[in-house]
Amino acid sequence: LDEFGSRLIDIHGQHAHQSLGSRQHQRQLLDGFAGHDKLGKAVESAWQEWLTTKEKLQKLTDQQNEHRDQLRLLQFQLQELDSLAPVAGEWHELEQQQKRLANAQTLISTAEEITTQLYAGSGAEEKLQNADNRLGELVKLDPSLAESQAMIRSALIEIQEASSALQGYAETVELDPQLLAEVDERLGNYHSLAKKYQCDPDQLAGLQEELKTQLASLENADETLDALQQQLEKRVKTWKSAAQKLGKSRHKAAIKLQQEVTAQIQQLSMPHGEFQVALHPAKSNDPLRFGQETIEFLVSANPGMAPQQISKVASGGELSRISLAIQVVTAGIGKIETLIFDEVDVGIGGATAEVVGKLLRQIAENRQILCVTHLPQVASQAHQHLRVEKESNKNATSSTVVVLDDEQRVQEIARMLGGVEVTERTMDHAAEMVSRGTQG
Repeated sequence: LDEFGSRLIDIHGQHAHQSLGSRQHQRQLLDGFAGHDKLGKAVESAWQEWLTTKEKLQKLTDQQNEHRDQLRLLQFQLQELDSLAPVAGEWHELEQQQKRLANAQTLISTAEEITTQLYAGSGAEEKLQNADNRLGELVKLDPSLAESQAMIRSALIEIQEASSALQGYAETVELDPQLLAEVDERLGNYHSLAKKYQCDPDQLAGLQEELKTQLASLENADETLDALQQQLEKRVKTWKSAAQKLGKSRHKAAIKLQQEVTAQIQQLSMPHGEFQVALHPAKSNDPLRFGQETIEFLVSANPGMAPQQISKVASGGELSRISLAIQVVTAGIGKIETLIFDEVDVGIGGATAEVVGKLLRQIAENRQILCVTHLPQVASQAHQHLRVEKESNKNATSSTVVVLDDEQRVQEIARMLGGVEVTERTMDHAAEMVSRGTQG
């Protein structure tokens, strides 16, 4: 509620002076007075881009140690896989080759034995040939047996082709113990790595490609890091260029603002008052959101007094009048809609009090002004007049706010002018002041 309230109401008084002492508010007033919104947005945009890039770079940098560990692991794993150099489909081929080499003698002897049984002596070929001959004689007697003879001849051809194939196969099978040992060793290597990486042997080739992709990605991370570093440096240059333009505009506006506010202060019974706008280089090596300088409002209220921060000005009345002068010069800039001035008239009177009233009325064209005052010169300038009354009894004290009509306003101004006894002349003077204030 406190933060929310500070956005709605700004209090200017001896004991409560909220926003004017804030560096942020001072910067906003100067920038608003300068009217360089585009320059400010350019700086803020450049700062945001720099910040985003910096966060990406920091995140990637934080991951470097983890990446290095992963990189070393991947390099070691790929070294193992590269030494095996697995090939897709090779595992199944090796299994078949190992079975063939391990059983070469059995394959050769069995193939030769079957070939002998088909060809030699009274083998299957001879028996089928004999059957074909005998059926040929019978076909002459009964042609219906021709189909049976054709099937026997087909079987004879199949047997002859099978015998030829078996004979050729037996000649190709090698008895090669050395090759068998090499195949066994390679199968053993497949088994070993497959067990280590918890996959099937035929998946090792795919795993190798996957690890290569991961390694390339991590190696490219260094390139990305370099690219981000270069991008970050570019973002800093962009921000500096925008911040320098904003700084020049601020310096120019600061001179004009301090001249105008000083002129207003000196009208408010502070003839030696001086207002200064100090621009201090920001104490940061990194880009800042609102530029490369901080803004500070300084005031010297009396001769020989060094300019001080507004919040350290001793007199509450002076503080209110300084605030009033700033509000007049920067009218229309601030975002706070309601301003409360308390004791703004402390230590002044006469013509100066009338100036204060006129200035308050001037600000009230753009803001809602609530002013606590004991001076008729100030009160007569108001658009509306409220009288605060306090009542006490033995048990409690209460305050009441009374809204005054036009006639009551004149009476109240007269009371402020004349004290206890209000004369007709005092009433006329009060009516003149109210009329003059309304016209002003």
